[in-house]
Amino acid sequence: MNTLGIENIERNRDIIGILDLLRAITAVKLGRPDLISKLTAFFTSRDVFSDDSWVERAQTSGFQILIPSALDVRRKEMQDKWRHDGENRKKSEERMKS
Repeated sequence: MNTLGIENIERNRDIIGILDLLRAITAVKLGRPDLISKLTAFFTSRDVFSDDSWVERAQTSGFQILIPSALDVRRKEMQDKWRHDGENRKKSEERMKS
């Protein structure tokens, strides 16, 4: 049984149609009209560009990056986790001494 509802179905169908048009426009602008009907024609470009690949290009162009990179965010999360684990370890050692 379908539980999405007619509004969501129509919205999803519209989004798919828009993406099809964007793929066709991109294929024509690249001079590759043979890619218009290929569903996965531009799918692999996600693998080429990582989440932080734009950062390097922006920095070489002279832009200042105001948000932290994914690596910096992950490093901070790990440091916070280690600090929290260390604090918990000290508390449990103090409890065991008491």
